[in-house]
Amino acid sequence: MVRARVTAMPGVGVLQRSRVRGLEGTTARITGVRVDTPQEEGLLLPADLVVDAGGRGSRSRLWLEELGAGVVPQAEVDSGLVYATRIFRAPEGAHALGFPIVNVQSDPRVPVPGRTATIVPIENGLWQATLSGTRGGQPTGDPDAFVPFAKDLRDPIVGQLLEGRTPLTDVAVTQSTTNRRLHFEKTDLPDGFFAVGDSVATFNPLYGQGMTVAAKGLLAVRALLRSGGLSRPGFGRAAQRALTPQVAAAWTLATSQDILYPGATGMRPKPGSGLLDAYVNRLMAGATVEEPLTAAFFEVITMTSPPTAWFRPEVLWRVLRASGRDTLKAPPLTAAERTVAGLDGAAGSLLHPAGPTGAEGPTGA
Repeated sequence: MVRARVTAMPGVGVLQRSRVRGLEGTTARITGVRVDTPQEEGLLLPADLVVDAGGRGSRSRLWLEELGAGVVPQAEVDSGLVYATRIFRAPEGAHALGFPIVNVQSDPRVPVPGRTATIVPIENGLWQATLSGTRGGQPTGDPDAFVPFAKDLRDPIVGQLLEGRTPLTDVAVTQSTTNRRLHFEKTDLPDGFFAVGDSVATFNPLYGQGMTVAAKGLLAVRALLRSGGLSRPGFGRAAQRALTPQVAAAWTLATSQDILYPGATGMRPKPGSGLLDAYVNRLMAGATVEEPLTAAFFEVITMTSPPTAWFRPEVLWRVLRASGRDTLKAPPLTAAERTVAGLDGAAGSLLHPAGPTGAEGPTGA
């Protein structure tokens, strides 16, 4: 849909079956790119501005070094997370009932590999089931191990829901989940260039931040264009700095949890972060039972508001009053949902919510 709308805009052209070979220009200014097309290798495309939206596989960092623009600093946090996904046929009547998303979330405060399981109802009466596990607890592509993995988590509800369901696909395994950030803003970038989206930072897909970070960053760039256009000196560097706050906020949310798992590699939490983590853990506990805290939690996780929103007086007061005594003790499925899923009589238990940036509690609907 995005591609169709963009390519329909006046003045937009697309080179099919082509690959960018490198940046053209000097350490002072990028003037275009070299492209290999089916008709010609090394075709020069002149440009007033080059935007790298090449994603996780972008090579602009190397291209800038080849031009002599200096080394772009890089940071990584890798929990060793692996995803395994499979499509199942949902129970008869589940779609009409509006069956909820069900998620069993890990708790990064417990020093064991983080393992999760999620069911997302999708189109055509199907369920998309995804397992995940950090280093030492990863799922595999073995179809016979899929449901047992889900049943062996903090709560077996996802495994119980999938047991006996008809799988419609093989198990698809994803291992590219490292949080990686390139600090272009700390480099003396040539003018006429900036990077955006996954070319700047990639996040653990669990948090759903990638497209939001890219979109919010480009909104900041659009404001720059409207205020002065490309004619302003150093536009590329200004654009890179303008989108950095969005990247930084998402980076903190993602890495502060991932680094806690056993075997995780990368930069460690800053001194004094324990007090902040304790506060957010308390907010998480309250968010499972108190709607204003639920709203405050999702405001930040969805990047609708900055993390400072968690410290507004009305939120702070509720967090200080929050306790774990009223949290749910079982998956919050309704009687009708349990009946449709064939779970009448099945038991489960709900522990405390996940850590600073987890989704909801370990099971949520």
